[in-house]
Amino acid sequence: MVIIRILGKQYQANVGDEVVVDRISEGAKPEIEVLAVVEDKGITLGDPVLSKVKVSYKIVDQVKEDKIRVFKYKSKSRYRKTIGFTPQKTLIKIEKIA
Repeated sequence: MVIIRILGKQYQANVGDEVVVDRISEGAKPEIEVLAVVEDKGITLGDPVLSKVKVSYKIVDQVKEDKIRVFKYKSKSRYRKTIGFTPQKTLIKIEKIA
């Protein structure tokens, strides 16, 4: 198992796992930084990253999550506002950890 950072957010993954991350645009292939490796014999932590460990991945699909509703309200002033948006995500598959 590894702890990785991609696009500024951290995820936990194994080989063969599918991870939902923030949207990666077409043609872009951001680098995955490995922060820690957990094995049977122990834990290896980076300072802050492990430069010798590389993770290869494949983009599987672009997905949409459920709509998020944001509601603003101020009491006693008749102010109400509802805004909604649908976050775009990317599904990646971890192929190899070397």
